[in-house]
Amino acid sequence: MAVRSTTITVNAAFLAEIKEDNRRLRSLLAAALEQTVLRSEYGRLDRQRVELYVALRDQLAFHFTLEDAFGYFRDALVDNPRLTHRAALLHAQHDALFREICDIVEVSEQIQYGESGADAEESLTE
Repeated sequence: MAVRSTTITVNAAFLAEIKEDNRRLRSLLAAALEQTVLRSEYGRLDRQRVELYVALRDQLAFHFTLEDAFGYFRDALVDNPRLTHRAALLHAQHDALFREICDIVEVSEQIQYGESGADAEESLTE
């Protein structure tokens, strides 16, 4: 049985950037989830939480940009074309996820600046 193998060259600086981006994204996501759960029980949306949502949105945009720019999906498909359908589904989730975090940021900022109704904050935890 023949086994096909390929060699992938990865720039060490780029690999370090990817790892740091992943750590930062996971940290922001955990902090945002924790703040959403804890603070929703104890009162109004504060500036710190809104800034956390904004940072999460910006980091997610950076993360997706890295994936697209450096071919996370494209390069994997060259090596394993049978994953094309699954990769397309995963990549399509990026837009939906990013739109959701953008909506969360928008509602949060509206609440922070008093531009929304009283039920808007409840919509953040739905």
